[in-house]
Amino acid sequence: MSFREKYQQIPQWARIGLWIIASLFILVLLLWGGLAWYVNNNKSALKARIESEIGNHLDGTLTLEDIEPALLRSFPNISVRVKGLLLTDSLYAQHQRPTIRLGSLYVKFDLVSLIKGKPTIQNVRLADGTIHLFTDTNGYTNLYLFEKKKKEKPSKKRKLAIDNFDLENVLFIFDHHQRDKQFKISLKHIHGKITEQGQVTRFRIRTDALVHQLGFRLSKGGFMINKTVKGTVDLIYNKNNKILEIPERKLQVQGTPVFYSALFYTAEKPVAFKMLIKAPRIDYQEGISMLSQHINSKLKKIKVSDPIHVQTHIDGHFKYPDTPIVKVYFETKNNIVTTSYGKLNKATFSGTFTNYYRPGEGFADNNSLTSIPVLKANWEGIPFEVDSIRILTTLHPLLSCHIKADFPVEQLNNITGNTFKMKKGRTSIDLRYKGPIAAGDNYAYLMTGSIRLKDVTLSYLPRGLDFNKCNASIEFTGKDMYLKHTTLSTNKSTIQLDGVATDFMKIYFTDPGKVVFNWNLKSELIDLNEFRSFLGQRKKLVVSSAQKNRRVVQFNKQLDDMLEQSSMYLKINIGHVTYRKFDATAIQANLALKKEGIELNKVMLRHAGGSLSADLHIKQSRSGNPFSIQAQVQQVEVDKLFEAFENFGQNSITAQNLEGSFTATVDVHGSLEESGNLVQNSLGGRVDFKLTNGALKQFKPLLQVQKFVFKKRNLDHITFKTLEDRLDIDRGKIKIYPMDIQSSAINMRVQGVYALGAGTDIAMEVPLRDPQKDKERAEQGLPPRKNKGIILYLRATDGADGKVKIGWDPFKKGQRNTIDEEEEHAD
Repeated sequence: MSFREKYQQIPQWARIGLWIIASLFILVLLLWGGLAWYVNNNKSALKARIESEIGNHLDGTLTLEDIEPALLRSFPNISVRVKGLLLTDSLYAQHQRPTIRLGSLYVKFDLVSLIKGKPTIQNVRLADGTIHLFTDTNGYTNLYLFEKKKKEKPSKKRKLAIDNFDLENVLFIFDHHQRDKQFKISLKHIHGKITEQGQVTRFRIRTDALVHQLGFRLSKGGFMINKTVKGTVDLIYNKNNKILEIPERKLQVQGTPVFYSALFYTAEKPVAFKMLIKAPRIDYQEGISMLSQHINSKLKKIKVSDPIHVQTHIDGHFKYPDTPIVKVYFETKNNIVTTSYGKLNKATFSGTFTNYYRPGEGFADNNSLTSIPVLKANWEGIPFEVDSIRILTTLHPLLSCHIKADFPVEQLNNITGNTFKMKKGRTSIDLRYKGPIAAGDNYAYLMTGSIRLKDVTLSYLPRGLDFNKCNASIEFTGKDMYLKHTTLSTNKSTIQLDGVATDFMKIYFTDPGKVVFNWNLKSELIDLNEFRSFLGQRKKLVVSSAQKNRRVVQFNKQLDDMLEQSSMYLKINIGHVTYRKFDATAIQANLALKKEGIELNKVMLRHAGGSLSADLHIKQSRSGNPFSIQAQVQQVEVDKLFEAFENFGQNSITAQNLEGSFTATVDVHGSLEESGNLVQNSLGGRVDFKLTNGALKQFKPLLQVQKFVFKKRNLDHITFKTLEDRLDIDRGKIKIYPMDIQSSAINMRVQGVYALGAGTDIAMEVPLRDPQKDKERAEQGLPPRKNKGIILYLRATDGADGKVKIGWDPFKKGQRNTIDEEEEHAD
């Protein structure tokens, strides 16, 4: 079948339709061909006309590289492409920065309007280029290009309406070097549609852009660095009130939904604006990455696990200085917030930020305020609530807040576990703090309120001390810290403490080792055996490898440094003290606990029927604990004194051998082991003593002598009226100067050395004359005959068993040894 026959079989209506389509197609081809012919043959004239037309509106130099039809780009409509558009200002030759450089500018005409002879521009597309606006350091700007010419004549020609426009791959840069600003945005694809209704013009702009940076102050870094922005924005301009409104629309900023709206009051000079930016769920790290490096550096130390809600209001004017008022609202619930102080679990809070806190002082970091009415969270296992949080300025933040908590005391072990181990009981915290956040800021540290412990069982680990049912009230009154209503109980002792640490807040945060505590200590009974660990070296702080919170580790170290290096001065009033076999009552003293040791000053106590006053100093060192004591002993029962001091480290003369009233002036020194025992051969010093109504009982060396002499005399119990002399002590050896002893059984003269360890060598002269005969002569009013008759020479030395033995010394070796030692000591 031929083509003609096939055509005849097509219905008539279809044939008509085909003719119409073919006619239109031919018409379009003719128009395309005519446009192409016209453009190609009138390029110079078209370029000159376009440059002239634009030049009438822009006070600059416009050059076009070429013009060509773009027939296939906008089928079935018709487009013209302008290649190589360049717009420059008057100083371009100097700075070589074109204002606009485009690879292509497409103008698309509506086909129907061309057929009707009333051409309408359907779309203008700018592609592949740069728009660069700037103001240099001298104040010169190329923005004048876009101001209307004063002598511009109104055109009688019909203006071509532009309803749609596009930008593709255009880099927009705005530099203001005087104000240290730069806005730089890559416009991947921007499509805009313009409609007019009376006095209202509407713009709908669909955006796909990459923001390189919005630098309001480049020295502090730019905002929105390398962030993609996608979405549609509506702009509504009312010519009557000259207000440009941007209704709220959702944008995707780096993939995060952000709602944006704004108002611009263009009738005001300078132009005022209001912006609202809302991010219902934004990742914290992503959010702060949109801020400047200056702000980001302060906030990036904080980590937030789940997205938060943020809403920002920005009000300002386009003027210099052009920092606007910024108000930010933020909120989150049951989040995990990680700070330099550790993790805040189950964190729930809301708050606001503004950069305009004090009216009249500008919109800046140093006039900012962050306010959080209530924050509830769990830190290191401790549930707490903080209200009235206020942070003034972001440059040198000043924090004020009110902290409240009540929890089982065991939860404190997470932060004090290297110094104190706690169990049972509760603690409550009610503190108001005002002071710096960052170390080195010159704000005063102020705290008011209290920390209370109730019925707490705790261990003080550096000293290995255990306390039970402890109650304490630590109160802060600004700079000072007070300890009130505090009781510490051990198995046998109960201590009541109160006092003050003056200027505690400042010293603790700057140099904790210099804190000075002044306490009052009272007790009915203290068993010093429970506190024997103070004689040893303080255990060093050992930080658990499991403890990863740097701030907690720092707090533990700071607390440990304070307790180790600070000075504590205690005014003591104790009813009863026991230590090993020592027992005393009515104790009053001033006690100083320092890093280098212990000082007891103005000690007054009752002991063994008499009294004792003393000053005691103990230094702590790894090689022992050197001590010195100056004491006055008044009428103490000598047997109880020897029993209390455990026979002064020797076993030759013991408490069971002595009776009498002992008075002495003591100035001795020595060294103590950590167990409290005297280091062998460490004792030295001097004792001036007086023993009245004394007795020597069951003294074995004398009883041994009785086997050979004085068999009829009672040597089991020898009494003395008065025995008075001075003893010098050196390295555990007691120097006995020639001393006359008159007793009920015998008289003697002794001299030599008595050693607390080995080395005893005492010479004794013992007249055989019975003292009772001198007593009878005295009753008759006759003088005694002390040195009449036969004299025995005895010598007391160490025996093989380590005990003192008394033997004959007919050649007076003991006396000669004593004289030789005295001469050697004198030399």
